[in-house]
Amino acid sequence: MKHGLINLIRTRFCLNHRHARDTGVCPLAVGAHHNTAQFIHCIIRINVVSPGPVHTESLETFFPPEQREAAFTHMNGQSTVGRIGTPEDIANAVVFLSNDAASYINGVELFVDGGASQI
Repeated sequence: MKHGLINLIRTRFCLNHRHARDTGVCPLAVGAHHNTAQFIHCIIRINVVSPGPVHTESLETFFPPEQREAAFTHMNGQSTVGRIGTPEDIANAVVFLSNDAASYINGVELFVDGGASQI
């Protein structure tokens, strides 16, 4: 790889609503844009990966058993692909941003949430 890379990962849960995200309230998203300008003469790329809900054991146990099915049904309905993410979905995005195929991508926030942030 010809370029250094820093991937910052944040979650949508740090935001209370879409307006906060759009106005740059989340420090990591703002930091990606600011830090990209700081490193303009270096060969470091800075991007943010913003996952939506990810189906993990900790998410399974986050909800009380009596609310779990309704919670997952709701989260699945928030995505344009009809499901929540997997750890592999997030890993694939990070791997993509880490390889030469993404060498011209710099200072972006990549939402890996099945399109939920777009609706």
